[in-house]
Amino acid sequence: MVTAKTQARGMEKVCRRSLKLVKSAMRQKRRYSLVNGIGDNNNEQVLSDANKVLHMVELESKNGSNNIKPGVERPDMIALQETKSKIIDEEWIEEVWGSRNFGYVQKEDNGISGGLLLVWDSNIFVYKHGIGDERFVAVKGERKGVDGDIFFVCVYGPHVGQQKTFLWNRLLNLMEGGNEAWCLLGDFNDVRSEEDRKNT
Repeated sequence: MVTAKTQARGMEKVCRRSLKLVKSAMRQKRRYSLVNGIGDNNNEQVLSDANKVLHMVELESKNGSNNIKPGVERPDMIALQETKSKIIDEEWIEEVWGSRNFGYVQKEDNGISGGLLLVWDSNIFVYKHGIGDERFVAVKGERKGVDGDIFFVCVYGPHVGQQKTFLWNRLLNLMEGGNEAWCLLGDFNDVRSEEDRKNT
């Protein structure tokens, strides 16, 4: 008998492996984009690596390791940080996403680091407005099943204290300007308390 705790552990393993494969795919993508430019035929290896994530999740689902239904359930939204890419083309996103039903915003890198990509299922989320800067991209819209507008934000937090304060103040000012719901995704490079530092 599979308990909820066993299922949760299995899902954590899938997520950790998935994250490693996505990071590997992004490293490969960066390598190819720096040498050959995004969108050419040499991105086939990158696409292959990224698709391993979906294939692995589907295999684990068939083995009963998690609750994801193969070929049926997909994420509504993904947020990638440190893409280290200039412009990511729609063909690459479509190949990774698995269909044409997506919208996206991106912030290109600043030379040797940075880059943000936020992709969503256009059947679930209807884009209205986007904002951002070097450290975040945010989209406002309507999400199926949620009353009122919602902001989804892809954040890549700075490591330097003063820059962290500036980023959080900027986001707080945006949040206080309206009554929308907010969902922040990403790598904040920050902790709320010393307890959060355990196992990091």
